Amino acid sequence: LWDKDKEEWNEYIDEDYEFVSSNRFSRSQLLGIIAEAIAGNQEEAREHFRRLKEKSTFWDKDKEEWNEYIDKEGGFISSDRFSQAQLLGIITEALVGDSKKAKEQLEKLKQTPLWDKEKEEWNEYIDEDHEFVSSSRFSQTQLLGVITEALVGDSKKAKEQLEKLKQTPLWDKEKEEWNEYIDKEGGFISLDRFSQAQLLGVIAEAVAGNPKKAKEQLEKLKQTPLWDETKEKWNEYIDEDGIENPDFYSDAQLSGIIAEAVVESI
Repeated sequence: LWDKDKEEWNEYIDEDYEFVSSNRFSRSQLLGIIAEAIAGNQEEAREHFRRLKEKSTFWDKDKEEWNEYIDKEGGFISSDRFSQAQLLGIITEALVGDSKKAKEQLEKLKQTPLWDKEKEEWNEYIDEDHEFVSSSRFSQTQLLGVITEALVGDSKKAKEQLEKLKQTPLWDKEKEEWNEYIDKEGGFISLDRFSQAQLLGVIAEAVAGNPKKAKEQLEKLKQTPLWDETKEKWNEYIDEDGIENPDFYSDAQLSGIIAEAVVESI
């Protein structure tokens, strides 16, 4: 998953650690920096963030936004702007960069079509010209919004957003798990359970002021097929019948490291 030469995160490997995809997503690199910072490697995280902004094609210097992904050689693949990447960029800025700039970036992001002002939810993505592409509401994205709000915005607002989110079909009240996504109107539900969404849910509970709930959710999550106990890795997702996809994605493993660190610090 880790490219030692370039110090970048590949997309994913299979359960036998066979290489599958060397694409580099901006959100994976940012999650890696956050994990470094939370693990105590603050200087390394700060330097990695500086290089990512100054020397890679992930960062659009003119618009100050994150492109979606590049290939192994740094070639440009997608300049679409996903909410997840922008929100992770703001969190990273707050942790290892400029906290004042992070606040400004959050306010600026809320002026783009990525933010649904009426519903106070994050649309999935726009293109580089800010033309609207997808209004789907993914649980990962909404939970990152809660975490970002708690860290750089309004902690009270973050708690309200989390509770409001639990009133949508994204939250399975019975199983206390996050479904994958819904459409803008709250219909068309995908019942797949992605490990990253559940892990971001753990972090969101912690930063929104529910530490006991966060610990309980993480322990409960490790009893599901999402957790490979032997390899101590997070499988990518399970469907509504509990059948898992055993591929290991960087995003899930890094989110797991962050969730563990956050829960241990409580």
